[in-house]
Amino acid sequence: MLHTTTDVDVVEKVLENFPGALRNRDFASKVNRILLQREFGSNTILATSFCSDEINRSLEQALVNLFGQNFSMGGLSGFPFAGVTGFGAYCSHIPDGGQSLIVYGPHVGIDAKGNFGMVDRRGISATSTCCGSAVGALGHARAVQEGTAQVTDSPDFFDSQQRWVEKLLFPHLKRIQDSNNEHVELPNALLDCQKEFMNQILKKGESNIPHGTPIAIIGGIQVNTPLEMEDYFCTKSFQILNSRNEVLEDLIDDFNSY
Repeated sequence: MLHTTTDVDVVEKVLENFPGALRNRDFASKVNRILLQREFGSNTILATSFCSDEINRSLEQALVNLFGQNFSMGGLSGFPFAGVTGFGAYCSHIPDGGQSLIVYGPHVGIDAKGNFGMVDRRGISATSTCCGSAVGALGHARAVQEGTAQVTDSPDFFDSQQRWVEKLLFPHLKRIQDSNNEHVELPNALLDCQKEFMNQILKKGESNIPHGTPIAIIGGIQVNTPLEMEDYFCTKSFQILNSRNEVLEDLIDDFNSY
């Protein structure tokens, strides 16, 4: 594979556009160290909500290596499409006296030429879009703006996840178009959508949370890098909630300065 940039160039672009991003294993280790100080131990059960794309499994694996097998809530673009029912099932798996860790967020690729929104995939000579669902939803939003498509309130049963991604992203079209780099702003917009989505799930599913269970919840953006490199995760929010969804501690500043 021919590269026109170096690994250093790619990392510089990642950190320039996603300040504070860490390699997956460094992110997972940092989370583990911070939570151990707050008595999140072997009884912590992990839930993740990342995109279905296979390139996102490396981040899950980095977390699984430290926290054990994960409950997967994620669907296209990383939205927690398992919903309230899935969250309730996850809550029923929390060990007695245990803790909950939820990590969620969208993803974006950067290819070997330094282009965001693209990624190099194993065994494929051409680069491809990443996140494909997100890029597709952005294209649909443009079509709605141009009058050649519509936002539907009745998603196709056989492609319902993508229809919901389109619907939730559409209100953010202007901010994406006004940004310096649409493919950098796109995952930020999606993360805002997903934060609200996740908050509603926690609110509606609160009765399923075992009394006294602390919930560490982390939202961020995964950056998928060229094949020879390790992916990055940019943490945007990090809170510990109680079982009534009240914020016990906001850890984002501690995380960034740790």
